[in-house]
Amino acid sequence: MLIRCLRLVIALIITPVAVANTTSNHTPNSQQYHHLSKALMHYKHLEETGAWSQLPTYSQVLTQDPVKRAALLHNLLLLTGDIDKPGGSLQKGLKSFQHRHKLPVNGILDYKSYQALAQHPGEKAAIIAKNLSRLDQLPENMGDRYVLVNIADYSLKLVEDNATRLTMKVIVGKKARKTPIWADTIRSIVVNPPWNVPKKIAVKDILPKLRRQPDYLQNHNFLVLRGWGQNAQMVPPYSLVESGNPWRKVSYKSFPYRLKQLPGPGNALGRFKFDFPNKHSVYLHDTSQPHLFRKNNRALSSGCVRVEKPRQLAESLLQLNRGWQPQRLDKLLDTNKTVTLRLEQPIPVYLAYMTAWVDTGGKVHFANDIYGHDQRPLEVARR
Repeated sequence: MLIRCLRLVIALIITPVAVANTTSNHTPNSQQYHHLSKALMHYKHLEETGAWSQLPTYSQVLTQDPVKRAALLHNLLLLTGDIDKPGGSLQKGLKSFQHRHKLPVNGILDYKSYQALAQHPGEKAAIIAKNLSRLDQLPENMGDRYVLVNIADYSLKLVEDNATRLTMKVIVGKKARKTPIWADTIRSIVVNPPWNVPKKIAVKDILPKLRRQPDYLQNHNFLVLRGWGQNAQMVPPYSLVESGNPWRKVSYKSFPYRLKQLPGPGNALGRFKFDFPNKHSVYLHDTSQPHLFRKNNRALSSGCVRVEKPRQLAESLLQLNRGWQPQRLDKLLDTNKTVTLRLEQPIPVYLAYMTAWVDTGGKVHFANDIYGHDQRPLEVARR
């Protein structure tokens, strides 16, 4: 109870200019909370003692005397912990800093690296404080086995017995269609899923393509249904093409069809869907565009979370099913038929938004605030 009250007080008093110092050693996510609190105290110390030397403008840095520039950068990277002792390698320190800030690791002070390094410790402290509050939104007990998606970091990890068993990249919702922050439970895996296109996506994304390419539906294995009921009448796509491309006359309000993409390698959901029915109509799934995982900015979806290693994730979640054998997946995939595999032990899934966290080596990492949540007033913990 004392820890809960302390955290509530912290959440109430933290502002971008006044951040409390605290630690915690309770609850399953307490180790992260404890180390992130230490990082908060470190940046507050830098702010309050004046040890931090503000960088001049980027153009001034570039034209600065090389010896003075190296000395200034070396000092700052000592304070951030990227150089562990005086005289350490400046290039290695800069690469460490870039890695922690999700920047291209090249050891060169490019403009993005300059922007991150020029950020005042007080700003970093405020970001860390907001993420401490976000940790408090997670439950006291996250479970012995769970999936954690960090939206801001474009990452997913499967945790078992407090150890990370599987990690992968993810693609999340674009800024206009944000992936929501919430918790749910994965209860089944759909192999060879069809895609019932939400009306909003059908009208905003697919309808413009149909106006330019009337045969788009046939080429991408779509069915057209008149309505959403179980007995909805199927409309042959070719008949719509032959009737003179009626898509030009269809508007958002008058869109009378349901579009359904059949299972297969070209399906937008890929070959696996990790299902947890919810009001957001958001879930984890495979993708037919794996090349997008090579991008640094992966806020590209319409809200769902696309996973880089769907087969590995499916096998990991199914391994606790009695009598399960991974070879069965190959047989199911080959049929192209939709099969739902129920998890005998459903697994919690948390879609979190962390722009600051501490790794197992004790280093604090920062991710881009892709949705602008760090700019909003701090939310009080809900416990």
